[in-house]
This record gives sequence, C-alpha cells and structure tokens, in this order.
Amino acid sequence: MKTTTRLATVLTLTSLISATSAAQAAEQFDNVYPFPPKSFWTAMRWRWNRTPAVWPTSRPLKQSPRVGQVLKNQQAAITWIGHSSFLVEFEDLRILMDPIYSEKIFPGGFLGPKRVVEPGVSLEKTPKVDLILLSHDHFDHMDLPTLEYFAKRDNPVVVAGKGNKPLLEDTGFKNVIELNWWEKHNFNNSVEITFVPAQHWSTRSLISRNTTLWGGYYFKVKEKTYYFVGDTGYHPKLFKEIQQRVGSPDFAFIPIGAYAQRDFMKDQHNNPEEAVAIHLDVKSKTSVGMHFGTFQLSDEPIDEPCELLRTETKIKSLPSSEFTCMEQGETRFLFTEELRAEK
Repeated sequence: MKTTTRLATVLTLTSLISATSAAQAAEQFDNVYPFPPKSFWTAMRWRWNRTPAVWPTSRPLKQSPRVGQVLKNQQAAITWIGHSSFLVEFEDLRILMDPIYSEKIFPGGFLGPKRVVEPGVSLEKTPKVDLILLSHDHFDHMDLPTLEYFAKRDNPVVVAGKGNKPLLEDTGFKNVIELNWWEKHNFNNSVEITFVPAQHWSTRSLISRNTTLWGGYYFKVKEKTYYFVGDTGYHPKLFKEIQQRVGSPDFAFIPIGAYAQRDFMKDQHNNPEEAVAIHLDVKSKTSVGMHFGTFQLSDEPIDEPCELLRTETKIKSLPSSEFTCMEQGETRFLFTEELRAEK
C-alpha cells in the first residue's frame, strides 16, 4: 500500500476516534447470532497489510435512467443509483433506500473511498421522494449530505433502526420513524414496512459501537413484497427464520460485494455464493445484486462480484434472469408487460 494511502487511513481512523455522535443512545444492540467484534488494531492490521485489486479511477454510466414514468396498480420501476442506493417508484409513491450521492465516503468529502461511477441519477433529476429507508448508520449507507438535500427539498418520511432519530432530526428531517427488529410501520393504507435483522453492526465513530440498530426491510406495496437486505454477513439460520416470519418476497435487493479478504469480512459482508444462499433461504422470486462496483471498500476486483454471481446461479441451476446484476443508472420495470427496461 502506498505511503499516502496509509497516511489517509491513519488520518481517517484518527478522525473517527475523535468524532462523536449527534446523540448517544443508552441501549447496546447485538446480532441475533452474535459474532466477535473486530478490534481497532485488527482493523488497522487489515488496512495496513491489505493487497486490494486495482480498480479503474472512473467508469462512465452505460445506462440512461427512465425515472418519472407513469405507473399503475402494482407496476413498479427500480433504478440503481449505485452502491446500495435504489430509487423504487410506484403509481403514487417513491422510495429511496440507503441513498448516497456523495463523491466520497467520509464527512466533508476529503478522505475515504471515492466514487468510481457517478450516481445513476443526479440529485437534481431524482423525482420527489416520499419515503427513505435506512438500513444502518455507516457512512456509505447513511450519507448526511445526501440526506440533508432530500430533507430540505422533499421533507420525506424516514424509517431507520432504533437510536438513529436524534442524528436524522439534526440533519433536518421532521418525520423520523424508529423501528426495532420485527416492528411494523404502516406508511399508508397500501404500504406496510417491517424492519428485520441482519448480521452486521453500527457506528459513526470509534468511541461508540452498536448504539443504533441495523437491519433490512420487508415492505409491501399494493400486495407485492420487496426485501431490501441492507448490509449483512450470512448465517445459515437467520434468513430462513426471516422467511418463516414475514414470508417470501416478490423482489429482493441483496448485497454481493465488499467481501475480501474473507477472514476479515465474512461476519459482516456476504460474498456472491452466500448472496445466492440468502436468495434461496428467503425464497425470493427475483433478486438483484447491490453493494458493489461503486466504492472500493475491500480487496476484490471491481467486476468479480457479478462474475461470481453468474457462476453461482449456474451451479444452483437457477434461471439466468432470477438473480442478476444491474448497470448503474439502469431502470427495470416490474410486474408489467407494457413497460420494459431497454436492453
């Protein structure tokens, strides 16, 4: 690793040590199936000794988004903004999940991994958002500059795990819903949201850990069910239990990247093989991959997650369209014959 990169790492970690949350939650959370936390020095050793694959400094968008289309009844349109950020549009509702439009993952934008691909839809061209779902408080999932923009422009409802409300209210949101695992929130008569567990953790500084809750979302819109997994490691029991409690989704968003080096990442980030296991455990009808190809968070090559996903679906004899990758900026139309994303 270059000296400048190592210096940036040290500065980043030093800044995180000195950072404090907007409010400290009194409660400590843990996983359904706990795993040993990585110590500061374990993380330092990984960062110091890692040998990441070489990523391109930038890639152009290959798709033009088709947002703001007229949708009816159960029709839906999903557009990949990048990383774990998706815009999901319905007839009378637009949802953003874990939106990050920033160039870098770090407060102030002067350190941290830089975007390789620009957002699939720009902030200004993103249609008015009614609802934001946040899986957890890590900087690449709870990006305050992005959230502040939507708080000012759209004043949407925000749903997050317990303990996140003070920070989100400080960011400008006026309607923040906190949920514990398995709790439900009825956004309106046709939208039901359930917060479900994930194998992960939370922090926004190195002096406070797991004081806010992390997880994923099952949300039902006009009798179709979607599952946004969030960040997670794989556990052979957890996702089967989720399926037993809340059912099988019609469509799932499943992470497939940031998994190498495996000995360091396996508890908190599943790999493509495990992503397919999650897809099968929850009995999803159709899934797309996420959490890859935007920011270099770990050591695998930029295109490897999708390559391994295609290999694993073939091994499991799944139809080629059942679990796929999208291009950033791509829009796909669901549950309709009239509207179809361009090939």
